[in-house]
Amino acid sequence: MNYQPTAIQAPDEKPETGQDAHDTIRRPGKWDGPTYYGRSQLKPAPFNNWVVGGYIALAGLSGASAIIGAIAEATQGSAGGKLARRSRYLSLLAPTIGSALLVWDLHTPQRFYNMLRIARRTSPMSIGTWTLLAFTGPALLAGA
Repeated sequence: MNYQPTAIQAPDEKPETGQDAHDTIRRPGKWDGPTYYGRSQLKPAPFNNWVVGGYIALAGLSGASAIIGAIAEATQGSAGGKLARRSRYLSLLAPTIGSALLVWDLHTPQRFYNMLRIARRTSPMSIGTWTLLAFTGPALLAGA
C-alpha cells in the first residue's frame, strides 16, 4: 500500500533535492493510492450550474426588489408609488421563473412536491423550497 504517514519536518530542515517545501509535510490519513475501480473520488455535480445559479440570482433579485419597494413606499408615500409597484412586480420573478427552473433542476415535478412533503433543516434544498413557498404568498398579495 502507498499509505505511509511520516513525521512532520522541522522548519529549519531543508527538503530533499527535487522536492518542494510544501511536499515534505505529510498529513496522517492522506491517501494517494488507487481508488475503487479506478474511478475518481469525487462525483461530478448532478445539477446544471447555470440553472442553479439562475434561480439563486432570481431569488436575490426578487428579495432585494421587494425590500426596495417596501422602503420606497414607507419613506416616500404616494410619491414612491410607481417605484413600489414596479419593484413588487419584479419581486414576482422568483416565484414564477425561479420555480420553473427549480423543477427543471430536479428533473421532475414529483421531486418538488416531495420537497414540500417534509421540511428538513439540514437540507439546503428543503430550506430553499420552503423559503420560496413562504415568499410567494406575500409577493403575490403585494403585487395585486
